[in-house]
Amino acid sequence: MADRNDRYPDNVPGPFFVDTQCLDCDVCRDTAPANFARNDDGGYSYVKKQPETQDELERCFEALNACHTEAIGCHAVPPDWDRFPAAFGFLWAVESGDLARFEYWWPEMLVQAPDWKSYRTNDIVNAAIRSGQTAIAERFLQHSDAFPISRQTLIAALDEAISRNDLEMVDLLFRYGAKPSGRAGSGGNSLERAIATGNQKMIDRVLAAGGISREEAERRLGDDVEAVEPPPKKTCRKCDG
Repeated sequence: MADRNDRYPDNVPGPFFVDTQCLDCDVCRDTAPANFARNDDGGYSYVKKQPETQDELERCFEALNACHTEAIGCHAVPPDWDRFPAAFGFLWAVESGDLARFEYWWPEMLVQAPDWKSYRTNDIVNAAIRSGQTAIAERFLQHSDAFPISRQTLIAALDEAISRNDLEMVDLLFRYGAKPSGRAGSGGNSLERAIATGNQKMIDRVLAAGGISREEAERRLGDDVEAVEPPPKKTCRKCDG
């Protein structure tokens, strides 16, 4: 899925854009020549003109679907929802955090989920997390039978929410089984990200969730290791007696 935060600056303002995943093939330029062009110096495509007619709109959507690397994205509140396919309207609602429009499309998307191939489930779940709308994200988490979510996606979504200092989203993901990442990746592990926020509550949440070794916590937090002591194990009343 294209990331609007990684879009090329050449893209003209508007809903359609091309991001840095572009491999400089001719698909979008051949499909919608009035709307896509090539940056000869950089070797990539970009949106030179937003669609102004129904034909151009349909061609841009066709180019989006045909893009091999999913480098073409579409993000905005469309002026007329009926002009857009249901799947695109649904994605728009997820990415923009439009809860009312999300609820409008949700029943149909839930029925279509088993055969829905327009977008990968993991991508749209990540979009839901990025939206900051816990109500939207929780719908996907509640219906993991229809929208199966990989463990890696949960970890990536958790780290993204931590970096954004979104404590409410982090708590939601923990409730649905997300575990902190233990090893540092390109953007750091969950504890490193929590420390970077400067939010002690966030740090405490990550430590309490487990998955971070005592050695790692000591290395990152120095002498302040009290918080990493494991919580007491729950026992039944018979055992307590």
